[in-house]
Amino acid sequence: MAAEREALWRRYARLTGPDVAADVDDEMELHIQLLAEKYARQGLPPEEARAMATREFGDRERARAECVQIDESRLRGARRAARLHDVWQDVRHGARRLLKSPLFAAVTVLTLAVGTGPNIAIFSIVNGVLLRPLPYADPDRVVRLDETFPLPDGASGTGSVSYANFVDWRAGSRSFSAMAIAGYPGSANLEQAGEPERLSVAPVGAGLFPLLGVRPLAGRLFAPGEDSAGGPPVVVLGEAFWRRRFAGDPAIVGRTIVLDGVATTVIGVLPAAVTFPSRSTPFDVWAPLRVSPQSGGRGSHSYAVLGRLADGVTLGQAQAEMTQIAARIAREHPAEQEKRGVRATPLRETVVGRVRPQLLMLLGAAGLVLLIACANAASLLLARAAARSREVAVLAALGASRRRV
Repeated sequence: MAAEREALWRRYARLTGPDVAADVDDEMELHIQLLAEKYARQGLPPEEARAMATREFGDRERARAECVQIDESRLRGARRAARLHDVWQDVRHGARRLLKSPLFAAVTVLTLAVGTGPNIAIFSIVNGVLLRPLPYADPDRVVRLDETFPLPDGASGTGSVSYANFVDWRAGSRSFSAMAIAGYPGSANLEQAGEPERLSVAPVGAGLFPLLGVRPLAGRLFAPGEDSAGGPPVVVLGEAFWRRRFAGDPAIVGRTIVLDGVATTVIGVLPAAVTFPSRSTPFDVWAPLRVSPQSGGRGSHSYAVLGRLADGVTLGQAQAEMTQIAARIAREHPAEQEKRGVRATPLRETVVGRVRPQLLMLLGAAGLVLLIACANAASLLLARAAARSREVAVLAALGASRRRV
């Protein structure tokens, strides 16, 4: 009986919750000791009585494993049922409290909604513009190259690039693994069966998409030489326009559409995430950039240039090399290039740099609104808690925990 009292004490004095394995060990030891006491009363020595009881009990390890498994399963079920019961009680109690004071609930919910709504909207914008990486391969290695020129106030301005300078930059630079050019966007009339439509068109060099690491949804992108003068009339469609006008039909690749009266072959479709490097919304059509003699001169600054840094080259090293190249070009062509230089800027900075301060300011303002809303809601809850002091005292006296209250 001493062993039985010890097992019961260990079970009900445990402070850390049920211990199934220890309980099973205690229970099995109790059975063996009771059998040993029975054999001892029959006249067997204690050692023989213990051995006889152990043999009669059987395979202790197997029985222990089975009992532990059964008890753990029952304990999990009991805990699950208790949690569900507590949740159901809390839901019923909360519903009764809401029905008793609907105005308090409505004001609290409205206060939190006013605080969280602007934060969700602003953070969605910040995440899409500032935090989410650009949809290009290794975008941190892509930079934009702009020409610089002196301003009347002594500062330095930046502007578009001439095609002749782009050719010299690409030929003389070793800091970039690739360099590509793009023209200013334009428009074209789609003269297709159905309703005519005015499309936005982005003229790009054949090397731009490989530089960005862009892959088409269907078909292919521009091949080298297709952007040369006299090249075939081909275009790549944007995904949004492709789905809207052609219902996402992949068979559009290889077909001919009429743009400004010219029969043009569709060779591929670009994903919607791909945008022209200087704007946030995709174009309807991308066309090969073909430079005319008039627009290819050194004095015609009409193009945007992107470069991908070579492996192991930093932005500072690339800037230093491009400064040397620009100085050489200025010496060779002083009439058009005097005091003109070049600036290398990470592509992300050119896309989001101007709007970053405004967006961060809006995010801070939205966060302040959320803090004010939380403070107001906390004040309402404190006032409500003070009004429920007697109810809380009764619940605590009945044994309710702080979490349940």
